[in-house]
Amino acid sequence: MKKYFWVFFLVLLPIQSFALINVKFVNKSLHAVELASIDTNSYHTLNPTMVSQVSIQNSFLTQSQRFIINNNYAIQLVDTGEECSYLNAFNIRYSNGTKVELYINNNKLSSICSTKKHYLTYAKNIELIFANDPNPLFISDVLIIRNAGWWANTNGYPVEKNILLNAHKMNLTSEQIVHFMLNGIIL
Repeated sequence: MKKYFWVFFLVLLPIQSFALINVKFVNKSLHAVELASIDTNSYHTLNPTMVSQVSIQNSFLTQSQRFIINNNYAIQLVDTGEECSYLNAFNIRYSNGTKVELYINNNKLSSICSTKKHYLTYAKNIELIFANDPNPLFISDVLIIRNAGWWANTNGYPVEKNILLNAHKMNLTSEQIVHFMLNGIIL
């Protein structure tokens, strides 16, 4: 019986850690999007910044938590570690998700609950959808941040949020982009 208890404990122990955030960036806008992201797990590389052209109705998968869209929007996802979703098994409460804050151009705009995709995985899953508002009077860029995990038993945080981006648009210089990618702050 002790063997089964230790196996159960050793399987659940690493499940409690949330080291990664898997981000799926989806372009549902009317034009191609230039997406710059940094590989935060590769500090030893000379050029960790990746620039990708994401065409219409296509997606891009990354584990980065900092993005720049079309040199206008500096997006940062910050995991606060605050539990917002949990599972109960054998009268024990297991964390399934934490609060993730969304910053655009240094302004905190939203918080969502992000959960894991499967119970035995480590990473939380977020989907960022870049789209255009279909209002014919003015075209507005919209960013939808959504939980892509499962079992969103949330306590006060939504699992999806729509954000109009036009009020936050900036023309970022190359110095601002480099500083944001390395430090997470726009000068």
